[in-house]
Amino acid sequence: MLSLELQGVDAAADRLAGLAPAMRAALQDKLQRWSDAAAAKLRDELSGPMLRSRSGRLRDTVSADLTSAGDTVSAELTLGEDLPYARIQIQGGQIAAREIIARNVQALRFMIDGRPVFARAVRLPSVTIPAHPVLEAAWADLAPEIEADLAEALPDALAEASGAGAS
Repeated sequence: MLSLELQGVDAAADRLAGLAPAMRAALQDKLQRWSDAAAAKLRDELSGPMLRSRSGRLRDTVSADLTSAGDTVSAELTLGEDLPYARIQIQGGQIAAREIIARNVQALRFMIDGRPVFARAVRLPSVTIPAHPVLEAAWADLAPEIEADLAEALPDALAEASGAGAS
């Protein structure tokens, strides 16, 4: 899970002589848009060549949630919380070599080159799964847009508070 947090939004806005409601609303709207865009980028990454998707279950777990408490507005982007393989696919790691032994049957059955193979035991080699930093990439891709939006947030709030933004 990766989260983006804006702290002190109310305190900063209060210093701007009563613009807190307009500033907070503008920042919340922008934060919601950024988190939705990051979630969409993340879903695209998980549907593309980065991970060989079989079922789409990992992609389907992507969620973006906005919370507000006190003077903190947070956007949380989550992925694969209930999937046992999600962590290793995102952070990378190594799966140790192991042996699978037939216990309740006489032999294991699997396919090699389209032909069935039977064995009492199979030794699986260790496997290194590379990291796929899709959460960080989703936020990083949006960094220029986030910076531009933050630069516009105060003028937008000032315009709205003065009535210039009203239609």
